[in-house]
Amino acid sequence: MKKLFLALPILAGLTFNASAQQTIYTCGTDQNLQRQIAADPSILQRLMANDQAAKTLGMSHAKATNSAPFIIPVVFHVIHNGGSENISKAQILNQIATLNLDYMRLNADTTATRDFFKPVAGSVNVEFRLANIDPNGNCTDGIVRVKSLLTNEASDESGVKALSYWPSNKYLNIWVVNSIQGDPTQPGTMTLGYAQFPGGGSANTDGVVMNSAYVGSIGTASSNGNKGRTLTHEIGHILALYHTFQGGCDGGFFGEDIDDTPLTLEPNFGCNLNLNSCTNDSPNQLDMVENYMDYSNGSCQNMFSLGQISKMNGTLTGLRSQLVSASNNVATGTDDTIYNVCGPKAHFTMNKNFVCEGTQGGSIKFIDLSYNGVSDSRQWTFEGGTPATSTDSVVNVTYNTPGTYSVTLTVSNSLGTDTKTLTNYIQILNSAAFNSGQAVTEDFEEAATDYPITIDNVENLGGTWQTSTVGYNSSKALKIINYNAANPSQAIDNFILKPIDMTQLTFTKLTFMLSYAQRPSTFSNAASNEQLKVYTSTNCGQSWVQRYIKSGASLASTQQTNNGFAPSSASQWELHTVNLAGVASDNNLLIKFELTSSGGNNLYIDNINIGVITGIEEDIALHSNLTIAPNPASEIATISFSLNQTTQSSIILSDVLGREIKTILSQQLTAGRHSSEISFAELPNGIYILKLSANGFTTSQKLVVSK
Repeated sequence: MKKLFLALPILAGLTFNASAQQTIYTCGTDQNLQRQIAADPSILQRLMANDQAAKTLGMSHAKATNSAPFIIPVVFHVIHNGGSENISKAQILNQIATLNLDYMRLNADTTATRDFFKPVAGSVNVEFRLANIDPNGNCTDGIVRVKSLLTNEASDESGVKALSYWPSNKYLNIWVVNSIQGDPTQPGTMTLGYAQFPGGGSANTDGVVMNSAYVGSIGTASSNGNKGRTLTHEIGHILALYHTFQGGCDGGFFGEDIDDTPLTLEPNFGCNLNLNSCTNDSPNQLDMVENYMDYSNGSCQNMFSLGQISKMNGTLTGLRSQLVSASNNVATGTDDTIYNVCGPKAHFTMNKNFVCEGTQGGSIKFIDLSYNGVSDSRQWTFEGGTPATSTDSVVNVTYNTPGTYSVTLTVSNSLGTDTKTLTNYIQILNSAAFNSGQAVTEDFEEAATDYPITIDNVENLGGTWQTSTVGYNSSKALKIINYNAANPSQAIDNFILKPIDMTQLTFTKLTFMLSYAQRPSTFSNAASNEQLKVYTSTNCGQSWVQRYIKSGASLASTQQTNNGFAPSSASQWELHTVNLAGVASDNNLLIKFELTSSGGNNLYIDNINIGVITGIEEDIALHSNLTIAPNPASEIATISFSLNQTTQSSIILSDVLGREIKTILSQQLTAGRHSSEISFAELPNGIYILKLSANGFTTSQKLVVSK
């Protein structure tokens, strides 16, 4: 008999041992509940009351296995950013089929249930059906697709559920995302899904969030061996089940309180059928590793117990009774009436939206991902492309003339027609080098239409690169506004220099001036962490090689500020250098600057030079020569750098907020290599910034102090 301690005030955390080489795959429901209780402690009392009511109703309203099943209307909200997380309808249908087999105990692997557990294994008598009518009374196939960056590191707090939500008293909401925010206290773990207990939070967040690679057992989930059991597990939480191991060998309120599932000390991974982690249960039994509510491999799971089934039936009779009511089945189109197919919704993706003209740049592949209803006809229009039109589901298009073009897809069947257009979205560059072997300089002082760049707002979200009214010792630069999430976190924005002939350039470096201030950390958020990368391509953008990356404190050129940053003096700019020696023989080089926003603060770029000796870069080899060893350092490190001429130099140590801690040196130094051993014994553990300045120019390196 299991013990029940209703007065337990908190949900005990679980500890997993994960090596650096192994990832532990987990459910995030417990962590989500902890966050909800922290925000609203009254949830705990409600869960206690709901728990008892479900068990009482389950015992008094047992649903016979030969009676009509509960029918649960389901909607899948596929939140994607154009990647593999935009899973197919076939994969979703495969998951629905798995749920129905598991919950009706019609799964083929029921034979794998061990003999001593077979008497307590049973059917939940629940059927899952994709909704056929949406909340507005329109025809639907129960799948919604939304493009958003929030598909990455999804959580309730990120707002991913608000992107697409149907009333949770009428539909079981399942949000499919690329990745789920993990538990920072459990390094080495990966969250596959999480759910909300009945009555355990807001109705607007009620449902399941799923990692797309674990939905069903085909498509993106074909190789994980989980057999689609992650969602079987998460819906168990939706119907009020806890983990079989919750509470360990002592039980507890959040210990799994079902009498016919043996006490279990901790999560079971793999499929160890000989494990008996608790010997104080009565009767003493082996762990029920095959239970869907453990963490064992999906290929090992095959049953719910009768006690679990009773509690789930109680939940469907009580708190979630409207969800499975006959009237709601009619309203959502999930009763036994046969409905017509729906009109299609036009939707498509492409493998890239930027190439050079003609066959040298290669083709762009367009893929029809229309949903909601099967299309009887399809019509593509590719402005400026070859072919100009098509009726195929997948089309490879080439573009022979530089410019910016639109693409349109129209799909239809007997019930409707829908059109999607991306306006001025496809960007085609002239494949001929524009510099004719001469050095390139760009200070953005001319009209924007004369800039030798192509701006690519990859996500088509928020702000993008634009001309500023302040530059490095000038009135213009290129800027991107990230402050106050004007460019949302994880938005990617590029600008690409027109093709450059490198063959006649003797100075094979790219230099540019950059100005950026981090936004400070707050109680709930770390300091902003904008990231800048520079890539090169020698095949007209068909592939790219990363040449440079900096982010956060190492990218910052001045101290942090809570305000929207704009440089006010030359001292707030830094010179950055990218070595292009590896592409010195290319006569058609593309260079791409890629900024990934963290919704933090603004960034400015000016004075781009290729093949131009800038003075400080030639005379003082800052970026390639400033080194710190060891790094991380405990108490002592050696700082080394080179100068090619005598110049006034200084090294200053600052914290990540840009506040000066101490001056390490400040003097005139001769040309040559310089080294200095520095003590950090007085510094607490943390991240610091070393800035080397010479002749008015500055470079920096991150220093980690770890004792």
